Amino acid sequence: MNSVPADHPYWMVRELVVQRLDVCVLSFSFYTYIPNSVSDFRRTISLSRDDLLNEGLVAKLMASTGPDEDFAIHSSVTLSDGSCVHMPMVDMDTKSPAQLDKIRSYIGDYLFHKLVWYRSGRSFHGYGCCLIDEKEWVGFMGDCCCVIRKA
Repeated sequence: MNSVPADHPYWMVRELVVQRLDVCVLSFSFYTYIPNSVSDFRRTISLSRDDLLNEGLVAKLMASTGPDEDFAIHSSVTLSDGSCVHMPMVDMDTKSPAQLDKIRSYIGDYLFHKLVWYRSGRSFHGYGCCLIDEKEWVGFMGDCCCVIRKA
């Protein structure tokens, strides 16, 4: 049986879903990474709360990626009342963990301390262990645009 690696962000996201009983649906995609590009080919899927909590199913999905594909979680989360909220997420185009602190002055201490950082090999990815509404998400994304991406 396949399992999700212990250092994968799945576990942080899973814990957030366990804590938030109102989470119903999360979106994921299979995509092909294209260096220095914001466009890529994506195939998006939605997973119910129960499906996300099923480690075996998630591991099977991860294992089903093609040779040049990655499996990614999206920020949007659908709640039981039908509303959409977001998990703060940010990619830092650096291989140096020392550069991660640069984002703190832009997004503030509260959200900075809610980010858990993972290294993908190409960059660092911050996943928020909280959910924010649409207005906060837009502000967060604007703040992230101010961060210098290359050190």
